[in-house]
Amino acid sequence: MTTVFADEEPQQFHEDDDEEAKTEVLIEKRRVLASFGKLIAFDIIEMRLAAPIFAQYVKSYQEYGDIVKQMMSKARELNRTKCMRTQLLSLEQLFEELRDQNEGRIDRSSEEWTKIKDLAHRFALMAGVDNYKSRQAVVTF
Repeated sequence: MTTVFADEEPQQFHEDDDEEAKTEVLIEKRRVLASFGKLIAFDIIEMRLAAPIFAQYVKSYQEYGDIVKQMMSKARELNRTKCMRTQLLSLEQLFEELRDQNEGRIDRSSEEWTKIKDLAHRFALMAGVDNYKSRQAVVTF
């Protein structure tokens, strides 16, 4: 999955006239991500392996947001508790990464902290407004 979310572009795509090639690469990355989502939806691989992908939801919303959102929706249908644990794991990984970058200190006014809070907020909204359905998953925590 590191290939899908890589920040750097291949060197061959630095010219503007190569938009078609960039589009093809994006389509291929989206296809790989969707295939990974199907593996989770059919319970072939463990849901916790999707935590790094869930963590990328806000950062890569424009390119892959629809696929990641659908992946989380299917994961929630499969098992609400596991899905919430995976979302929590992704938030925990982002927090640990931020803490490691700042040598143990967290600046609560930083852009990275705001992104983590935004991701947590989006996860909470995805849990749904039906408290009865979400109750079991919340109680498990």
